[in-house]
Amino acid sequence: MESLVLNRKSLPSGDTLECKVTFNASNELMIYDVIMPYKWSAEDTAVTPDQVLNFMKDAPADLTVRINSAGGEVGSALAIYNRLLEHPGKVTTIVDGYAFSSAGWLALAGADRQICNGGLFMMHNPYLYEKIDSLAKIENVKNRWESHRNSIVDIFTTRTSMEADEVTNLMEAETYLSAQEAVDKGLFNSVRNGRPETAILNCLDIPVAAVNKADIPRPDVQALRLRALNLRKKFVL
Repeated sequence: MESLVLNRKSLPSGDTLECKVTFNASNELMIYDVIMPYKWSAEDTAVTPDQVLNFMKDAPADLTVRINSAGGEVGSALAIYNRLLEHPGKVTTIVDGYAFSSAGWLALAGADRQICNGGLFMMHNPYLYEKIDSLAKIENVKNRWESHRNSIVDIFTTRTSMEADEVTNLMEAETYLSAQEAVDKGLFNSVRNGRPETAILNCLDIPVAAVNKADIPRPDVQALRLRALNLRKKFVL
């Protein structure tokens, strides 16, 4: 298994916290933490999006991307999203846990999109942290924020059948969707690890008359009570 460290931080306890993306032996790209934009210092071993994308040049033809992430920086996620779209082979995206914020719409890059049973998808408006020191700056920040929001809306409307107004409203409300709800919205093709297949039971040809006449004996409640009483006499409960 080959890993790329996105970020590494020393904790007061002496332990080290790492954010990683990993290619494993199954040719799967694991995005299991936040998506980071750049190195925070010269000593930081974080891998920039450019390094991740360069690594993807040698990725297998059929690539599976597994996601469990709260999201991250929009520009970095956009770069990875677009390179996944341009990957020459088939890209399958699988949400194993969380697909929040930019990790959610990054998952839409897959030709086959799956979300595991119990997985969660979240879409919201982008966050923009800016120093405001003038009225002109307020207008500038507003324009930048709207551009980022509209860019994300374009991804949803391009990769799904959702209309821009619906996407905008869902983002405004910071919407969380269960696996089935995300599939119903057209964000994913299927729920993975869901209800077991029952097709073999459905194809059994059992006559209705036989079902209606099935002899299902009723339990002897009194006998069961006596049996339970005898057990209590033998064991200390």
